[in-house]
Amino acid sequence: MNDMIERVARVLQSRDETYDVTDALDPCFMDSARAAIAAMREPTKEMEAMGWAYHSEIGRMELPAAYTRMIDAALEETK
Repeated sequence: MNDMIERVARVLQSRDETYDVTDALDPCFMDSARAAIAAMREPTKEMEAMGWAYHSEIGRMELPAAYTRMIDAALEETK
């Protein structure tokens, strides 16, 4: 099982008040998680800018740190 898909699915399920935290993972949330992650496949302009800014800042790309900053930029867009 894909760890990220499962992680997102569990968060989605935990936000659904009809499920208890001890319930087994409902497969419908796996589909929703896949769709949510797929929607993030193409970065937004803000995400690209953050990735390039971080790249310029350190002189070389450190993928995990750049990825985290890009996702943070995507989350900030909704505030």
